[in-house]
Amino acid sequence: MRHRMLTLAIGLVLAAGTPSKVAAQRGGGGPGAVCMPADTVASWILDGLRRIVIDPSAEAAATRELRKLPATTASQVTYVTDNAVCGSAEQAYTANVVRSTPATPSGTVYVFKIKDVYMVADTAQKTGEYFITMTLNKQFKLLARYRQ
Repeated sequence: MRHRMLTLAIGLVLAAGTPSKVAAQRGGGGPGAVCMPADTVASWILDGLRRIVIDPSAEAAATRELRKLPATTASQVTYVTDNAVCGSAEQAYTANVVRSTPATPSGTVYVFKIKDVYMVADTAQKTGEYFITMTLNKQFKLLARYRQ
């Protein structure tokens, strides 16, 4: 139950965490894409991811399996600010997103490294009220796509 609440809360924080000042920081996508700033949204998601990957419960294990996230230590969950990594993650995200709305990918993404995978979110991409989030391997190939 607490992981479902965390997922909902992350989605709500992502929805609220798209101020207009971020729009000015957005890149045009691809290798020049700009990482979302290390803001309170990033910090909150980072904390949530750390809780999920270290939690030994069956519910957390099921969440990790669904999202293709490894069980690991909290220190192996980091926020990515390298624009080259964000650009590659954004390209893979855009190539794999199922567009259920007319929203155009923003070119700016939240990227988290969890051991040897990346979790990527673009707050411009939604399905209903939920953001589309993806897990990519270190070669930026899709492992999982889910709503958050």
